[in-house]
Amino acid sequence: MAKSKVAILRTTPATVLRDYHELMNLAGETVRLADYTGRPVVVNFWASWCVPCRDEFPMLIGAYGEHRDQGLEVLGIIHDDAADSAAAFARDQGATWPML
Repeated sequence: MAKSKVAILRTTPATVLRDYHELMNLAGETVRLADYTGRPVVVNFWASWCVPCRDEFPMLIGAYGEHRDQGLEVLGIIHDDAADSAAAFARDQGATWPML
């Protein structure tokens, strides 16, 4: 897969974690998975059109807010979605973790 400004992945979760060590966030910045070594990380695969994803976002926001000071990290992996739709949804939800 060629690197683009935003990595909108059309692959499986296992492939992402195995094959992608660097991903671009919605701002076009590189995020390195190795930077999270040793920390508890929730990797959330989601899309703005996904109803279960929409239902779980408030829980993720709550958990992240409650445990962020204890080192919890959340990485949002955008799956099969347009970057503008994903960015609008994350912004509207108030999600502050990296969206990749």
